[in-house]
Amino acid sequence: MIIIGIIADASAVIALITAEGVRGWVQRNPIVVLCVVIGLIAVLILLMGRLAKIVKQLRVDVVALLEEKTDLERVMREERADLERALQAEKEDLERHLRAEIASLQGEMSELERRLHPTKRDVELFAEVLDALPWGKGFIAFLEGSFNAKRWIGKNVRDFYKVHDEWRERYFDDPTMEAAFSAFQQRCNDLVIWLVSKGSVHPGSEPLPDGDSVYSIADGNELAGGWPAFDEERERGLEAARRLIEARRDFEKVGRERGL
Repeated sequence: MIIIGIIADASAVIALITAEGVRGWVQRNPIVVLCVVIGLIAVLILLMGRLAKIVKQLRVDVVALLEEKTDLERVMREERADLERALQAEKEDLERHLRAEIASLQGEMSELERRLHPTKRDVELFAEVLDALPWGKGFIAFLEGSFNAKRWIGKNVRDFYKVHDEWRERYFDDPTMEAAFSAFQQRCNDLVIWLVSKGSVHPGSEPLPDGDSVYSIADGNELAGGWPAFDEERERGLEAARRLIEARRDFEKVGRERGL
């Protein structure tokens, strides 16, 4: 618009100069006309300079807008990528949580199924163990009432040795029962090892009327540590017996809880 205005003004001046009424005046005053032309040229140069500055500023503004647009697009891409990563991570966490929940529910259902419907083998083995080592009689009664870890009769432990050997190849289908049974077997094994390794026929004792023998641990006179060593060995035997009784109680408790 500025250029068009300049051209229009210049055209008007030229038309004015070439008009017949003015032509004579121009011929009589060339210096004035020259000054006017120079002024117009100066104004034109000034306007062209301003126009160049305006065009340059427009270019700068356009470049800035383009850069701002580019930065905005980059930020939007980065935010979109971050959002997609966050959504993917949340999705993966949710899937892991759901898988864990499903696995937990499946485990609980399997556990409930085993408790509601124990196998025939588990029912029979549980009853067999309780019958072999019942409370109030037999080996358990001997441990609770008579066992002093110093001296005992062979018949008091012989049946225990037998059932202990028979249980070596027995197991429960229910993993929880098998764990309780294994713990009980380990306590039985600990006591068997103590009885066999520390007990021997009591020196100087005669066979009993039924042919049985009396067993005892070595007394303080036979041990290098004397009577303190005897007391320590005896305490180990009593502790093995206490642990077996506790394991027997835990085994029955677990079985009752699981419907056996």
